Amino acid sequence: MTTHVYSLETVVNAIPEVIAHLRGGLYRQPRIGTADSNPDSKPTSKPGPRAPVNLDAVDAADEQLRWLAEWAEHAGVDMSNLGATWRFRCGENAGYIRGIRDNDARPADRLRERLLRVMATPGWVSPQGMHTHLMQLMARHMKLFPAIGDILSESRVGDPLAGLANCG
Repeated sequence: MTTHVYSLETVVNAIPEVIAHLRGGLYRQPRIGTADSNPDSKPTSKPGPRAPVNLDAVDAADEQLRWLAEWAEHAGVDMSNLGATWRFRCGENAGYIRGIRDNDARPADRLRERLLRVMATPGWVSPQGMHTHLMQLMARHMKLFPAIGDILSESRVGDPLAGLANCG
């Protein structure tokens, strides 16, 4: 049996902030040469230039949104009018959300709001494996991006459903 450090509500509440964090620090710092490096020489043993963004962060943010959407749909959340997302084009996942498009925060925010509302209904039971899977996803991404632990801790403070009271 898996012991969960954070409640399912805390994890769901944190996902949009985790995505924003991962997408917010995408640009890499330029490489800085050593004092004895020759600017006219190009090392041949090193690979070419690095990608201008941290691709691990992009992948992690996309994966966070993908699984939030998949579990939300599994839980019966309305999946219409979410905002800009990338979707799988073919295969068994065709049509399902694959990731963030154009850095649009609306899908994660709307999914969080809708899922927390469904979770707050009397008698709601989470889909089997949802909590464990989302915690494992967070734990895996936390290894690369330790600040996710801080985001989870901050999401835990107060009632995550209280902020939804004013939503229409």
